[in-house]
Order: sequence, then structure tokens, then C-alpha cells
Amino acid sequence: PPFQRAYAWGKPEIERYFSDISRIIESELDSEQRDKQEHFFGTIVIKEEGAGFANKSIIVDGQQRLTTTLLFLIALRDTEKKQENLDLITKNYLINDHSTFQDKIKLKQVTKDWDAYKALINGTQPPPGALHNAYELLKRLIVEKKKLNPNIDFTHFIIAIKRMNVA
Repeated sequence: PPFQRAYAWGKPEIERYFSDISRIIESELDSEQRDKQEHFFGTIVIKEEGAGFANKSIIVDGQQRLTTTLLFLIALRDTEKKQENLDLITKNYLINDHSTFQDKIKLKQVTKDWDAYKALINGTQPPPGALHNAYELLKRLIVEKKKLNPNIDFTHFIIAIKRMNVA
């Protein structure tokens, strides 16, 4: 909604977010901890509004965390080679092919962030700013994590996202 602030997370928040993801991944690699580690993502407050034959969910609280998660998924997509993994992220998390909205992008951003977010979703060069910086940092962290442990793959990152609990 219009009252949402623009994306504001910087390096400390993003590194803490990625640390939580890494902790879940590390637990998945440990046979004694597998399927046990979760992370409390926080509370997301949503207001439902009618939009023709469907509902539109308006995020009242949690936009920063949700946007960071989607930026993480875009960065993961952009570090992947397998087409099926690229499609999984795009079709399940980023785009709604059945949407009647022009861009079919699932999470709309405030006006200030819209062009950068749309460019990242579409795989084009975004304008400079906080969203682009967050994306680049997340992409670098993903690549470094994979280099540090070659046993970590795409699936581990997806499992980590799925293990985030939302209230």
C-alpha cells in the first residue's frame, strides 16, 4: 500500500537473514539435525481486499522481510544453471501466470522500488539503489556458501526458505 516505506534493509540485516538461512542449511547437512531446525521469520500482517473475481492481499507489516526473501529467491535463480530450478522459482514464487495485472508479478512494491524490483524479476539491469544492493549481496553470499561447501545445492536453499515459520 502507499503508506509502506521503501526497501531499507542494508548489509547488517541481510547478513543476519542469510545467517539464519545458513544455519538451517547446516542443520540439513547434519544427519542428526535434519528436519529439526526452523527459523521464526516473524509476523506478517495482511489485509485482504477484493479484486474482481480474486482477492488481493495487502501487506500491512512484514514487507521488508518478504521483499528480502523474494530478492533471495531472485538471487538464487540467477546463480542457477538448471532450467527446471529457474522455472521453479519464477513460476512458484515470483510470477502468477493467471494474474490479470499487467506484469503478473506476485509481490508489488512501493512506487520508489517498483522499477528496480520489476527489472530483477525480469532479469534486466535494475537502477541503482537499496533493492539492487541487497540482490547483489545475496547473490554473492549464495555463491560463497556454495564454494565453501560443494555439498550445498539449490534444494538446500529452498528447504531453508520452507523452514521459516511465519506468524
